Amino acid sequence: QEAVYDLTVPDSAYTYRWEGPGLAHEGPAVTLTQEGNYTAIVQNDKGCTRSESVNIHRVSRTIQSVFTV
Repeated sequence: QEAVYDLTVPDSAYTYRWEGPGLAHEGPAVTLTQEGNYTAIVQNDKGCTRSESVNIHRVSRTIQSVFTV
C-alpha cells in the first residue's frame, strides 16, 4: 500500500519539504509507504510558509473486487 501526494504549484518561487518517520524529502511529490504522521512544508520566495500534516494508517482488510469485461 502507498499514498502518493503531489503539492506542485505552477510557480518556481516555491520550495517544498516533507518530514515524517524516516523521511526528510525536498520536493513537491512524495510516495508514502510507512505508517505515521507526515508534514508537508511549502515556502515561497518571500519567506511565507504553510504546513499541513497527514496521518497514514494501514488497514489489513481484504478488498473484494469484481471486474466486468
